[in-house]
Amino acid sequence: MFRTPDPDADRSKAAAAGPVLFAAVMFIVAGVLDLLRGIMAIARDEVFVSTPTASSR
Repeated sequence: MFRTPDPDADRSKAAAAGPVLFAAVMFIVAGVLDLLRGIMAIARDEVFVSTPTASSR
């Protein structure tokens, strides 16, 4: 069966591509920053201070 192309489908795909790309870039940036923060926490443990939790009382 032959289907006619829907011009609105192309526009909706293009409209969704921008926010999806933005979200992907933001996730990558957050991941890199978290990786650097984790390396910093291991290298210089006096930067991060652990506090007592309810289970350690």
